[in-house]
Amino acid sequence: MLSGLRWTRKYASNGINGIFASSLNLMFFCIFSVLVQQMMANLAVGPFIETKTTVTEIGATTEIQSVEEAMVRIKCVESTGNYDVYNYEGSGAFGAYQQMPQYWDGRCQNYVDAGGTLCLTSDGDSYPDAPNTYYSWCNENQDKVSRYMLEGYYNEYGSWNEAVRCWVGGPGARHSGSADEYLAKCLNADGSGVSSSTVTNIALLFKLLALCVFMILLGDHMMKLINKTFGGMGFKLTNEQ
Repeated sequence: MLSGLRWTRKYASNGINGIFASSLNLMFFCIFSVLVQQMMANLAVGPFIETKTTVTEIGATTEIQSVEEAMVRIKCVESTGNYDVYNYEGSGAFGAYQQMPQYWDGRCQNYVDAGGTLCLTSDGDSYPDAPNTYYSWCNENQDKVSRYMLEGYYNEYGSWNEAVRCWVGGPGARHSGSADEYLAKCLNADGSGVSSSTVTNIALLFKLLALCVFMILLGDHMMKLINKTFGGMGFKLTNEQ
């Protein structure tokens, strides 16, 4: 309607230029979005979450130096590193760290509430003779929950030796004779063991972030180029303006 008058015809021309520029932008970003989505979906990258395995050699000592060492010593004493051990004749504990089945789901839930992730028994990776619990008794769960408990004891008492004392009977029995005997067994354990921890692949996440930022900058540059090329006064309804 603005094109009928010579004084307002330039506004009609600008409107048509704007339609051209908007249509080209829409077409470009539809194609660009599909290409970026396909590229990100089919990009071959490593896992975002990695399981770091540490082999720890142990021998007689007077002071435990790390959570990995504490985990290996406890496994040596409790199960010689076997994750599928059921104490049928004694306490009824199960696994490499001899966790009590009646406390297992609660301890797992504490770990999940703290931000961790665990496998469920319904996932199908638990041991056939493992106790019937909501959370699985797979190796990964046993390592994660036991590490979480030991780190909690360490944060409270400031020593890995004290954390190991708490493994028998809990913090309330930390000064008992059974805790002294258990710590002595762990300090005198000899051999080697494997402990695992879950870490985030920060380098990979940073590379993917850099790629996304690059694609955003490329899209922004193309949008400005389209607006500059087709959004100016290139189209005119008439030369009588």
